[in-house]
Amino acid sequence: MLALAELAQALFRLLGALPLDRLSPVDWRRLAELGRKAESMAWAADREPRVRGGTFVSSVPATATAQMADPQWRSAIRAYPDDRHRQWLDDQVLGGARELAGQPEERTKAEPERFTRLMLGLPKDTHEAHFEALTWGLSDGSLPPDILVAVAERGHTRPGRPHGRWLPRMIASHAEAGLPPALLGLVVWYASQDPDPNIELWRPSPQSATGCYGGSPYGHGINSARGSEAHALAQLIAQDVEHWRHLEPTLGLMADDTSLAVRTCVAEAGTQALCHDRPKAIALFLRLCTLGDALLASAPIERFLNDTAAYDFDAVLPVLSAMLASPLAEARQTRARQVMRAALSLEAARRWADRALPGDASMRQGAAQVLATNLLAAPDRAYVEAQLIALFHNRTPRYAARRLSGSDPL
Repeated sequence: MLALAELAQALFRLLGALPLDRLSPVDWRRLAELGRKAESMAWAADREPRVRGGTFVSSVPATATAQMADPQWRSAIRAYPDDRHRQWLDDQVLGGARELAGQPEERTKAEPERFTRLMLGLPKDTHEAHFEALTWGLSDGSLPPDILVAVAERGHTRPGRPHGRWLPRMIASHAEAGLPPALLGLVVWYASQDPDPNIELWRPSPQSATGCYGGSPYGHGINSARGSEAHALAQLIAQDVEHWRHLEPTLGLMADDTSLAVRTCVAEAGTQALCHDRPKAIALFLRLCTLGDALLASAPIERFLNDTAAYDFDAVLPVLSAMLASPLAEARQTRARQVMRAALSLEAARRWADRALPGDASMRQGAAQVLATNLLAAPDRAYVEAQLIALFHNRTPRYAARRLSGSDPL
């Protein structure tokens, strides 16, 4: 007769070998319970190899959570309090708190008030993943202002304030319904006080030759707390001129942020501010563009110039001049595109555009992109044709050599 431990081990092996989509909710709970007991029952011979692959899924299947009442949700959250214990199956890994939290996130989108009240009633020691999931689930939803304030305050008072990346975005997503001053105050707090980022992860390092996020400052910025808050500011400023008036001082502080990655995100908010006060928005832009060449080469900087170079050319000329002197080809190419766009309608910009034609390959390519795109629609087609002909007949020795070798795009 088998001992109890042997029966449990045999049942654990049997359930683990069955297709997961054929298990009933009772079988899922039994498998998860046995998995938690596995280490303490000396099943050493059945331990999985050290290196395994598989998709992380919740230990509680979606078929069960779709029917769970609030007491059952509270029980499941207590049963999986952390991420320390994983259950390895053939091609999947039964996870802990973080995987379980992904399911109420989806349910929150469908039943926001119910799951908001459920999460607000959880104990203080609940895993942060559940509050993070609630914040994500409530983005773009609809909630009474008092409940929204309660969610924001609960997230803001968590130990270490770990939700700086999510809370401001959630608040900004509800801007159309009108935001109480308390919520705008939280956005301001995170924008000015959150310590993340405290290092420029996008830069090359001994650990990564290209840097994180593909070496993109904007990629790092938007995935940091203060960068995410700058994105939230952009949403809010675009929504209402009153938000701009309230958040203008905060945006001014962020224009001087010590992180280049964050400043790329601040440029997005500056672009939205152009709708309300162009001189102030351009003044902020000139301040934030002083931190380095990688900033000048970032996409948000060019998006700001798309809305200003052809209309406020003299005002943004200091930035365009800095781009011309940049060692980064991306910055020089952006400069060529923007100056050439301005030259299509501004006589004053043409002497600056002329510098792109005998420039290096990146500058000529940037100019050619604008000229080719606007050949039929430009106000002065003769000017565009003349510049394109000049590009095709460039006679500088270096350019001629590149043409003969086939290495130049033009």
